[in-house]
Amino acid sequence: AAFGLFSDAAGGAVAGARGGPMGAAMGAVGGMVLGDVTRAYGDLRDILAGVDMVVKTLPVDNDRIGIAEMKHIEGLYAYWDALLAANPGLLIDNCASGGRRIDLETIGRSVPLWRTDYSYFEPNGYQCHTYGLQLYLPCSGTGNNNPRKYEFRSSMNGAVVLGWEYQGTYNNATFNPALAQEDIAEFRALRPYFYGDFYPLTEYSTSDEVWTAFQWNRPEEEDGIVLAFRRPLAPAASINVVLRGLDPAGDYEVNFEDYGIALVRSAKELAAGLGLKIPEAPGSLLIKYRRLR
Repeated sequence: AAFGLFSDAAGGAVAGARGGPMGAAMGAVGGMVLGDVTRAYGDLRDILAGVDMVVKTLPVDNDRIGIAEMKHIEGLYAYWDALLAANPGLLIDNCASGGRRIDLETIGRSVPLWRTDYSYFEPNGYQCHTYGLQLYLPCSGTGNNNPRKYEFRSSMNGAVVLGWEYQGTYNNATFNPALAQEDIAEFRALRPYFYGDFYPLTEYSTSDEVWTAFQWNRPEEEDGIVLAFRRPLAPAASINVVLRGLDPAGDYEVNFEDYGIALVRSAKELAAGLGLKIPEAPGSLLIKYRRLR
């Protein structure tokens, strides 16, 4: 089940399940709507609550637009606080038409599982979103419609929204269920790393002619991952990157997951650069590393 809160700019909110309105609250949204929701759904801890498109449904005096917006936002936060207090462990999906409510207050109460409505499933743009958002938002999600490694890994973060058509075709290729299952298994194995310390390893760019590489380092576990992408028009088949956050006195096992190659390097050697190679463009590379001693 999914629950949606559809807001208006006049200070109120309309709460409803997907498919129909359920109740309205003007001003004191935390009480009346919360009561309606609780009566309709009971315990919400097994329900993913969702906030989608923000629309203006009531007239607002032009001289009171600012105060109306302020009261509306205060009401939204109060409503979420009431939901969370009544349902410990509730997960609120802050979609909001694709990232339109990502602010310091909402990210303390919710997770944007659909962080953008930017050109659906375009992998290079998704890499850029990860580059910027991951610097301060350790958990977000975006969509994927193609289980090919380059596309799927470009969508990986704290969550992935699967838009797969089992009977569909992508790039004139039949949907590959075995590859899809492999992707899901890989994502589940990597998901804990996305809460680690994030380091971009390349310069930010929207160009199709460059590489993009990210590192997630877990200092407590003394391990981490690297995801690297050679974009479609990138001429270079290899680059060097410098891993961050390593113990200068440590030795590390570095596993190139796609090639089945494992190396042992000291932190000093890794500080001089780690070579990444992707023969095809577009292509991706996954590296796992861990401290040995």
